[in-house]
Amino acid sequence: MTRVRAAQLPDRTVEVLYDLAGAYEEGATVTVAVSSDGGDAWDVHPDASTLSGHVGEGVANGTDRRFVWNAPASLPAETFRPDFKVAVTATNNSIAGRQLTVTLPGGVPLVMVGVSAGTFGMGSPAAERSRSPEETRHTVTLTREYWVGRTEVTQAQWQAVMGTSPSFFSSCGGSCPVEQVSWDDIRGADGFLAKLNQLLGTTRFRLPTEAEWERAARGGTETRFSFGDALEGEDGCGANAAALPYVWWCGDSEGSTRPAGTKGASPYGLYDLHGNVSEWVEDRHADYSSEPQTDPAGSSSGLRRVLRGGSFNYDLRTTRSAYRFGSLPHGRYPFVGFRLARTR
Repeated sequence: MTRVRAAQLPDRTVEVLYDLAGAYEEGATVTVAVSSDGGDAWDVHPDASTLSGHVGEGVANGTDRRFVWNAPASLPAETFRPDFKVAVTATNNSIAGRQLTVTLPGGVPLVMVGVSAGTFGMGSPAAERSRSPEETRHTVTLTREYWVGRTEVTQAQWQAVMGTSPSFFSSCGGSCPVEQVSWDDIRGADGFLAKLNQLLGTTRFRLPTEAEWERAARGGTETRFSFGDALEGEDGCGANAAALPYVWWCGDSEGSTRPAGTKGASPYGLYDLHGNVSEWVEDRHADYSSEPQTDPAGSSSGLRRVLRGGSFNYDLRTTRSAYRFGSLPHGRYPFVGFRLARTR
């Protein structure tokens, strides 16, 4: 925010002008404080009812943003003197936990959930049951908030964008996650993301990075799954009562995908991060570094792309938050789909 200036109008109201840059698309929250002693103390806080114009929530970027303060309502015995100063502050509100609904062709909704920036432990601790050696524990900091799909992309959402459905399973129609889509089908020049961004007039929709996926999947937890450790049951295709409310895996799926979002939600309000279909992410498959990372984007070389989250036809252990494997980007499988991310 720059060029803040204020002047009293003939009716004793105060006009405030400023320039705003850096607000996100939903707009910034603009607040005002007033000093009556040249800036030593900011002791006047105008009530919202006395303010009108470009103030409060949802203010967009622009020059000469303007609001008017009904100063007599706050300072009935005074005039806005030359020693009065006005401070204007713009803040981008957090999107963490908020939902964003996008309407695709045919009226098909796509719901995304905001995930906060922050630091978390990625990978698994050495003592975690059923861990893989490539799940090296390391500290990751994500510096930017982002949106992530509330569910895996469904067959209906894919068809709304691409016009066809490539999926092997059709028992639950459009409500099941799309599968048999390769990384190339999603990321290619004529792929799902290119067409989705073109339809919506943006460039913000993308695959999540592996780190973004795991932060979303963990939902602030450090347990094997976002719902706990589930240690009293089996890690294969056998019974596990703790996992049953949250996971579609070979122990309960009866051999096919299931409607998206029908198991329990994660702490961040996301579904099917454990099981149903494995999910492509952006990164190439390579060993982790044990060193702390900031906004990691994966290896710059390597043929395989990472898949996360496990699936309906594999062991429960593969649906753990830290489990990862790689596949060639042209591969299409009836147990592999994806989840969208969107840059804020």
